[in-house]
Order: sequence, then structure tokens, then C-alpha cells
Amino acid sequence: MDPKHCPTLIETATHAHRRQINSRVPTRKEYHYATVSYCWGTDPDVLKLSDTTAGELRAGMPIHRFPLSLRQAIKTARRLGISYIWIDSVCIFQAGPGSAEDWQEQAGQMKRVYTNAVLNIGASCSKSAKDGFFVHRETRLLEPMVYHMLDFDAFGYQFSTWPAGSRAWIFQERQLATRMLHFGPQQMHWECNGRPHANEVYPGGYRRPEKWASDFRVAPFSIVSEGDTGSGTGTGDPYLCVARTLTDPDDKLPALSGMARHFQSKTGWTYLAGLWKGSLTHDLC
Repeated sequence: MDPKHCPTLIETATHAHRRQINSRVPTRKEYHYATVSYCWGTDPDVLKLSDTTAGELRAGMPIHRFPLSLRQAIKTARRLGISYIWIDSVCIFQAGPGSAEDWQEQAGQMKRVYTNAVLNIGASCSKSAKDGFFVHRETRLLEPMVYHMLDFDAFGYQFSTWPAGSRAWIFQERQLATRMLHFGPQQMHWECNGRPHANEVYPGGYRRPEKWASDFRVAPFSIVSEGDTGSGTGTGDPYLCVARTLTDPDDKLPALSGMARHFQSKTGWTYLAGLWKGSLTHDLC
């Protein structure tokens, strides 16, 4: 984690209000925060940071004003002992004077925001922020079983069928997060760099076939092999974003910019607005 960077955060304290705080110069305790990946949905009245809500958010907004998925994300972080959480809709200005400039600045910081978080909470089964992701589970189905491992990434496929699995921004967030806790429709799933995938049936984890791992999620440090400084695009995951959906088509490049920066830092390649300098002629054909 980078101690020089800490974004605007929301407190997860147990009192009735959640304050928005600016922790650009954080203490050691403040620096530990969670993020959340969720589908906003189509409700135009979902809570957003704007010139009209900024004052109330900074002073302390009643928790019931937050949509259900965000309330549950705050509760999850608090129960895990994480004091702060970053939520895009209320930590980046979405409307009002200066909002376009703030969005442009913050969109370029997604790599830092998600790689520095101690945990990314995935409302993976929810279609909108108001739906929530705490679901009733049939616990009798959550029993370990003996099965034959096929040459197939079962969780990767399962995630791709959930609402969050179709979103381009969430694709990037999942790639950049060092740890992610998914709330799925039947059970919770855990992803962590360098560790086996785990869920409630297999809390000790199980390994997915390496052949399929890169099709759905790559640990940030393993996007490319160490020492690989060749040029070219390869067939890397940043291009899978184009198969996912965006509310605003103009977000296509911002939605993969964080991944591109990370990829660039590992390879030394030069990124040019969706293309790589070393293979520019080929890519433009």
C-alpha cells in the first residue's frame, strides 16, 4: 500500500450518521479502508455527492439516506473492523460546479484507490444500489462435496452471469483489488492475491485451473511475468473490458485506465489512449 495516497473516505462508525471526511494526510489508523464494487442501477435519485449534498455528507448524513447496498457495505466493513470505506458515488463529485473536473481527476486515481484498499466488497449479485446484497441462503446446500476438477473456471463463469460481472468499471476494480469479498446469490466468495479461491463450501480454498484464471481475474502482480519488458499488446485482460457494459460509452478508456497504468508499470511499455506504442502500427490496422 502507498502511505502517500488516501482518498476521501466515509466513516463506518456505529453511530447513526456517516461522515464524509477528507483524509489526504491520514493517520495510520485512518489509512486502512475498504472499497465497494456495485451496480448503480437506473434510479436517478440514488445518493450522489454534489454541491447540494456535500455539506450534509461532511456534517453527518443519516445512514438511512444511503441506498441499501451501500448501507450493507458500510456494515460489512464495520463488522470486519475496517473504520473507513470509499464509495465512488459519494466520494467523487457527480453533479454541480467543478464535478466534471473532479471526476476527471479521480477517474485517473482508480489504480491507487483499489490497490491501496485492504478489501474490496463486491455487491456482485445486485442489479442496483437500492437492491442490497445480503440474501437468504439455503445452508443445507453449503456442504462440501467431492468433485472432479474440470479444465474450467467455475467461479469465473458464475461471476460473469451476475449483474456485476457485466460491468466494465467493476471488471477493472476486481482486477486491481488485492482482496475481494463477493456477496453472491447463494454464498460468499473470496479472492486474494497468491491464495486459492475460497467460498463458504470450501473455506480453506481450492485452486482453479491456471489455464482459465487469466480469463476472469488476474492478481495485479501477475498481469505479466516478472522481467517481461517486451513490446506489444499480447492478449491481456484489459481488452476484455470492451465486452462489458458502460452507462456512458465515453467511459471506455477511463474504465481501463487503472489497469493500463498497472500493466505499464510492470512492463515498461508506453500506453497511448487504449493502444501500446510498441505495437501501434499493428493495432491501427
